[in-house]
Amino acid sequence: MYEELIKKIIPTLSFDFPYSANDYGKNLYLENYHCHKDFSNTATPDCAESIENFAKRVKKFHAKCLYSGEHGSQGNQFQVYKVAESENLKYIHSTEAYWVKDRKEKDRTNCHMIIVAKNAEGREDINFALSMANIDGYYYKPRIDLELLFNIPKENVIVTSACIAGWNYEDADDIWLKVHEYFGDNFFLEVQANNTEPQKKLNRKILGLAKKHNIQIICGLDSHYITEESSIKRDQILKYKDINYPEEDGWYMDYPDTSTIIDRFLEQGVLSLEEILTAIMNTNIFVSECQTIVLDKKFKIPSVFKGKTYKEKCDIYKSILNKAYAKEKEKSKEKADGIRYEAKQVMESGVVDYFLTSKAIVDDAVQNEGGILTTTSRGSAASFITNKLLGLTTVDRFNADIPIYPERFLTKERVLAGQMPDIDLNVATQEPFVKAARKFLGEHGCYPLMAIEKLKEKAAWQLYAGANDVKPEDANQISKYLDEYNKALKYADEEEKEDIHVEDYIPSEYIDLFRKSNEYQGITINLKVHACGHFIFDGDIRRE
Repeated sequence: MYEELIKKIIPTLSFDFPYSANDYGKNLYLENYHCHKDFSNTATPDCAESIENFAKRVKKFHAKCLYSGEHGSQGNQFQVYKVAESENLKYIHSTEAYWVKDRKEKDRTNCHMIIVAKNAEGREDINFALSMANIDGYYYKPRIDLELLFNIPKENVIVTSACIAGWNYEDADDIWLKVHEYFGDNFFLEVQANNTEPQKKLNRKILGLAKKHNIQIICGLDSHYITEESSIKRDQILKYKDINYPEEDGWYMDYPDTSTIIDRFLEQGVLSLEEILTAIMNTNIFVSECQTIVLDKKFKIPSVFKGKTYKEKCDIYKSILNKAYAKEKEKSKEKADGIRYEAKQVMESGVVDYFLTSKAIVDDAVQNEGGILTTTSRGSAASFITNKLLGLTTVDRFNADIPIYPERFLTKERVLAGQMPDIDLNVATQEPFVKAARKFLGEHGCYPLMAIEKLKEKAAWQLYAGANDVKPEDANQISKYLDEYNKALKYADEEEKEDIHVEDYIPSEYIDLFRKSNEYQGITINLKVHACGHFIFDGDIRRE
């Protein structure tokens, strides 16, 4: 029904429109670049919707892209990439960044800004800006500023003014004009369809600025759930976190079809139909202008023997093992055969660097930084006698009180299928080993790992029960059964945990009721610094 108007609009767009006017008129494609998934809860708790559910909605509406961005972060970029790949959607790397005038100042204004990568370098630019937002810009929230923003080459990203929170400063108009001056056609003023007086006032201001300064407008949805029916899960997340957002009264936070969006704008009464369609069509810049970003899934193992061939590294590895075995007090044919078997698995798996780098870090930490490798061991690394010879564990599996099987740690087949070797170093303190890693890899080659916390059975059940008016006596009884399940898990050995199943602890009369809470399980709820884990990388982790 809008074909003629769309044909008129297409020549005015600043990019090559990816659809024909007739196709667009029939299907009204809108790219939902401003949406939030449950990973948003790691910075700003306000969503219970999975990326998988958003992907289904995107496909239903014939859109093309899946966006990673969340409040203050690039989201769970690898999970979004995986889902986009499986659903044949284009992965778009993005963020809704918090920004202030000067990130070094104690300023809680925390305006919002959408930044979208147009290419692989833009992805790294966004990552670096967000890293610095945490390193030297953190004040209640990770904050970027114009210095960081204008260090990004203007051809690498697309920027929008985001929601009402993008205008928290009194002189926000002047700041956005500076952003437009720098990014040109890669900058958009974002309009939203909320039928509230503050949004209407902002949309009028945006239209005035757009016309006066020749700035493009774009339609942002700011979705926090898929449908109004699914909003109850978000409400329970906010209740769980004891958070309230009174400024949201009257906002649309769902992901509706494009016809509904047009109707909402018309009801709002600020934009003309032509302006509405232009704002919607401009969302397709992400389809036409953002290059396909391909994440390299190969192992990225840092090497302390740069310039050496893999064969030369294998020779170094074998030499270290031979010298260490020569010093062993207890030798046997069985042990020698075990060493040969393990070394062959490591070398044929292509992961010799993992062991050489680990040894270099441990040796330097112990010899030069006062590091202590404890005599206890955890994980499966002690299953390899070669790890003991390398100095990565103190356990000799051939002298163990119980049988220890090397296949639990590493096999060529598992590594080639994508499962990295994993050595848990038991150390007295972390600092000496972090210092040693940074000696070999550079200051920005070693950083703490973050751990994602997801809702487990009991918390998920409590959220469901509260959201659906489950009788208190039933809610409490099922919670008690879940306590028994968690207690069994707590005191079980690792191998025993595989045989402990939650439904075995729920009586049959409650099982159907409990299963209704399954959709709440796995919702990302928090992000914590890992107790001991660190990333190591040949390069600058801040850009990755």
